[in-house]
Amino acid sequence: MSPSHRSTLLAGIVGLLVLSSPAQAGDEPLAEQLRSRVRSKAFNLEALLQAVADFQFERSFPGENGFLIGAARLRVRGALDAGFDYDLQTEFAGGPRLLDARVGWAPIPEIGLDLGQFKAPFSGEYLISAASIDFVNRARAVGDLAMGRQLGGQVRGRVAGGLFNYAAGVFNGNSPL
Repeated sequence: MSPSHRSTLLAGIVGLLVLSSPAQAGDEPLAEQLRSRVRSKAFNLEALLQAVADFQFERSFPGENGFLIGAARLRVRGALDAGFDYDLQTEFAGGPRLLDARVGWAPIPEIGLDLGQFKAPFSGEYLISAASIDFVNRARAVGDLAMGRQLGGQVRGRVAGGLFNYAAGVFNGNSPL
């Protein structure tokens, strides 16, 4: 495990220990205090740490037994006045890089416009957040067929009272990832 992966893992473990420590009687739990400071409609700070364990008694694949960081992400997003919103997400596992940098405007729920770098609306599974999927890796077909994150713009919205969602966009076709 590289030194950067070790430090990321150590920071995650320390964070979990701090958040899980018992609170004083009558005090608000520490996790709730932290959540109230980093979460609002206009500013929402999220972190994702996915660890992978790889152990085989008789190794048939290259590599070594141990742990590694599958994803270490930091995300800032929020909704502002007049229907404007933003989303900025970075990845630190395997070296720091920008995943998403998007600004949006949706004056009404039926129609909105997004510009920047974000997931192209091509595969339903790929559009699901990494924090919401059951496994660290997506289905192999999704990785092979999905367009990935792209620079571009899209029109999106909800119709029939939110029963149907739609998205259509124009992208540069050069996935940075």
